[in-house]
Amino acid sequence: MIPFKYNVRNLRVRWKTTLMTVLGTALLVASSCILFGLVEGLEHSLKVSGDPLDLIVLRQGATAETTGGFEGKKADELLTLGGILRDGDGPVGAKELLNIAVAERASGTYNNLIIRGVQPASRKLRPDFKIVGSTRGPRSAASSSSARRRSTASSACSPPAAARPRARSGPT
Repeated sequence: MIPFKYNVRNLRVRWKTTLMTVLGTALLVASSCILFGLVEGLEHSLKVSGDPLDLIVLRQGATAETTGGFEGKKADELLTLGGILRDGDGPVGAKELLNIAVAERASGTYNNLIIRGVQPASRKLRPDFKIVGSTRGPRSAASSSSARRRSTASSACSPPAAARPRARSGPT
């Protein structure tokens, strides 16, 4: 068995190697904590921000809701498909229009504002949504006629929280 005194003397003599080992271990532990925190945060945000039965339909090849629009006729066809909840008013789904307006910030830079045009069924799809206030002020770049705009139409078809079916249809 190696005496304890030898180990202590070895640490003093090889202090650079010892320091590098301690710093490497600390870096590994710190990066692992950051990575696990990131994963937990993403999982939590996905759990609280959506419902597995909510559906947003995008055109083929689209990577985001803002670029995934298609014409209204196809949205009407989607609302007639099976697997979409229906109530007394028809299918519980909304053809929503997204407008992307460009507004000038106080710093002089520009910012995209995503404005969603909703239908009466949109309230059924988002039962927790509340308007808490509104602001009315002078016209900004977002409301001026010179603002750049791009429109897309997407169809969000989902049953409200209280009436969600438990059976789901397969992929189409």
